[in-house]
Amino acid sequence: AVVSTQSTGENGDEIEVWGEYEFGQKFNFNVVGEDLDEVLIHFDIRPTENCVVMNYKKNRTWFKPEIRDYKLVRKFERGEYEPDFHFLMKCEPAQLSFVINGEPMSTVFPIQIPLSEGKNVVLRSEGPPGRWKMLKLPAIKENQVSNKDSLAVKANEEIPLENSLQVGDSIGVWGKHEGVRYNFNIKRNEHDHLLHLDIRPSEGTVVVDTCINNHWGTVAAHLREPFFWIIDAEDEFQFKIDFLEEGMKVYINGKDIGIVVPYQFDMASATYILCSAERGNPWRRIKLPKPVQCLQTFGTYEFAHFSIGDVINLTAVYRTERTVDVNFVASDDETILCHVSFRPSEGQIVVNSRQRGSWEREVRADIPGGLQVGEMYDIFAMVCEKDWKLEFSRDGDNENVLLEMRMPHRIPFNQPGYIKFSDPDDNVWTELNMPDGTSYIREL
Repeated sequence: AVVSTQSTGENGDEIEVWGEYEFGQKFNFNVVGEDLDEVLIHFDIRPTENCVVMNYKKNRTWFKPEIRDYKLVRKFERGEYEPDFHFLMKCEPAQLSFVINGEPMSTVFPIQIPLSEGKNVVLRSEGPPGRWKMLKLPAIKENQVSNKDSLAVKANEEIPLENSLQVGDSIGVWGKHEGVRYNFNIKRNEHDHLLHLDIRPSEGTVVVDTCINNHWGTVAAHLREPFFWIIDAEDEFQFKIDFLEEGMKVYINGKDIGIVVPYQFDMASATYILCSAERGNPWRRIKLPKPVQCLQTFGTYEFAHFSIGDVINLTAVYRTERTVDVNFVASDDETILCHVSFRPSEGQIVVNSRQRGSWEREVRADIPGGLQVGEMYDIFAMVCEKDWKLEFSRDGDNENVLLEMRMPHRIPFNQPGYIKFSDPDDNVWTELNMPDGTSYIREL
């Protein structure tokens, strides 16, 4: 299996794999670059040779001499390790270290190729399939937003708002404090600021304000503590602006600045963003709201990969005429990571997965008795560390969960794919909200 990753190996990152040891042909774990022939780390378990071989490959050539460890296989063969194993690789400043079933290996691997060049994880087995069970990659950090999700920012250049702002939107912007005065603005025109965040190092404050027809001072909050949140950031700082019914909430490095900024004019009339600076460019990237698109149940909705903590939200109308389902499908079009099926004729919800052409063990539960025909309900599909967690509730009443179901991860979720619906009468699915903020909605 080849699994792509947006999260490069940094100091402190960990990659985890679960598998099953069996005497026989070798099987291995690899971190590779965009070119699959460039191997940053090759961890090859060779039961018949009674050893583990570690190596790297550059310019299509394996390095010599390779590093060998003879303790790991012996511990499996002696029964000191259970066949079901947990493998952990830790990224340290100059080396990779390894932990098997909670016990550190004495052998480490010196880093020869920068881990930032790692773009894929490859799991191979020359013996029977199924030795590798599950893979967990490092979570993508807040400051690692992919280029697909964000735009580079140049100081003092306008960034057009191609889609009108609306309640529920969020804007994120990242930068690096450089000791000069700089500010973030959401504007309707030269004279009207929906929001103005001004970082003033000479005063040690962040000023929050709005402006109409060149008249400032509606809010005029001078905040000292948030200024230190910016300068204390280890690397980049982040501003996040949430657009609520009552106004805008601002967060700096995940901390609420403590005020709600009222709308001085219709947010939908804002036309551009301006990130300014006295000199240089402290601004790095910005993530704008994604437009709400039309949901078509005969369409497919792609994802790059899922990460621990991701939530996919679906809304549907409860009907009893037909079976309907939603599938999280891998890019090979055959493997289904998670299948959720409403079967009114059986009175049950079925959750399952499919690989190598065969359905696996079903997880079943009764359709909640509280659901009424024609009523809208929500499904929250959550990617947890060990399983899929599915919560079912009435639309708009998500704190009161009617049913929770769980299915263990049987297939790595860190891989590209798409979401596909089954809706024979085209009258059930109404909304899909993806982890990256993309929304698809339709009216029935």
